[in-house]
Amino acid sequence: MSMNNEIFSERFKSARNLSGLSLQDLAEKLNNKVSRQALHKYEKGEVIPDSEMIGLLSEVLNVRPDFFFREIQVELGEIEFRKLSKMSAKEEVQIKEQTKDYLSRYIELEDIIGIHVEFKNPLKNIQPINSFIEVQKAAKEVRKAWKLGLDQFLMF
Repeated sequence: MSMNNEIFSERFKSARNLSGLSLQDLAEKLNNKVSRQALHKYEKGEVIPDSEMIGLLSEVLNVRPDFFFREIQVELGEIEFRKLSKMSAKEEVQIKEQTKDYLSRYIELEDIIGIHVEFKNPLKNIQPINSFIEVQKAAKEVRKAWKLGLDQFLMF
């Protein structure tokens, strides 16, 4: 698979996940102008669609055409959602993709403007959190380090 195919397939899947659509849902939104099987080939990087199809995909997935060819600069580590959450796996994937997209665009903007800020984790030395009180303490540490609304923060 060529680099362009690889980037396109990754970004196509990301756009589809951002929209919360399955391949079949996407085919239907495209009025079946493209089959689910053809969309699957796009996602696997076997085929890159022509510019007309990229325009149509952009419209349906609500992304700009250049979205499909931008390299993602962000990798998220292990993310855990609340155990008793009523959120579906599909929604979790959608949230992860939105986060990657926002962070990627932010980093791209920093590069364009020439801002280079190194992230400093205020909780890097903290032990695993096992109670609500420890969560509150960690939140207070982050707020203090980032100077966020300490005047309104209440400790329970």
